[in-house]
Amino acid sequence: MVKSIRIFLLFVFAGSLFLSTQAIAEEGRGNIGIGSKSLAISVTSASNVTSQYEWTGSALTAEYDFTSWLSLNGSVYDLTENVDSNSKMRGLDIGLRLGINDVGVVYSCAIGYFNDKWIHPKFTASQSISGVTFGGGIGYNWDHVNLNLEAFSLRFSSDYENNFGSGVSRVNSTQLSVAYRF
Repeated sequence: MVKSIRIFLLFVFAGSLFLSTQAIAEEGRGNIGIGSKSLAISVTSASNVTSQYEWTGSALTAEYDFTSWLSLNGSVYDLTENVDSNSKMRGLDIGLRLGINDVGVVYSCAIGYFNDKWIHPKFTASQSISGVTFGGGIGYNWDHVNLNLEAFSLRFSSDYENNFGSGVSRVNSTQLSVAYRF
């Protein structure tokens, strides 16, 4: 988790460098916020029984809009499994978004990178999972406030097979966030 926070802070720092240049500051905007995030993993056993593992929790978010259609966003999160509160999922998402991002209704599609750390007392060490993510979202921008729903963020099930077995059929995360735009 410390590594994820360092990467996130590096992302925020890099975004602030863009904001420090007057020419770029007039063209782009940034935001920092908080959110609620969920992660769901569907696993189908050999006997065709599907189990759903779900984690929910909080996230810190940051974004920099290069233009009205291109932005870089990221979040760090700390999630707890809904059934087994000893099971934690902590991680980092960084993505490139394409879509409409002016004042008013916003929507986008994204491609990015995730790094999850699954922590459970049954492990002698935490289990790391990372890979590519694809997603899309919708939201609304006011002058100084952003409300965003990342409606889906699909991850390759093969990234999770080392930890959940070969029956992983779907991995999806969803995030609702509110942010201050500057």
